[in-house]
Amino acid sequence: QLQTSFDTLETKNKVFEAVIQDIVQVSHGLAEGNLRVTPQAEYKGELLKIKGALVAALYNQRMVIEDIVQLSQGLAEAKGQNQAKIKYKGDFVQVKNALEVAGNKLLAASKKNAIQDWFKTVTKYQSGPSILVMARNSSSCVFSITI
Repeated sequence: QLQTSFDTLETKNKVFEAVIQDIVQVSHGLAEGNLRVTPQAEYKGELLKIKGALVAALYNQRMVIEDIVQLSQGLAEAKGQNQAKIKYKGDFVQVKNALEVAGNKLLAASKKNAIQDWFKTVTKYQSGPSILVMARNSSSCVFSITI
């Protein structure tokens, strides 16, 4: 009976060791910036909750990073798409809010620059009294443009 108890403890110890090693491996992967690292050990019983939480955390971080990349690319290409595609939770909500505020400000600045560039281009080819006439005639138009 003592041997059976010892064997049971030894088996559980091996399972715990494997799970701990797996968590360490995933943690090292994250520390190196690898969000595609996945748990490899066989989790059983209550330890399945740990694996589920670990997989969910990895997935959520990966989705946030992918969302940031897509939002950044959209802003760089002036596509105007600055809304997050995933639902952010916890502290990641701050990331989403900051991205959306930055995106809105950048988009507004891009629109303003487009109007100013248009006006600079027009003024480059106009001079003297004709520019004053054009400015008076187009000023109401310029400020009513919706982009």
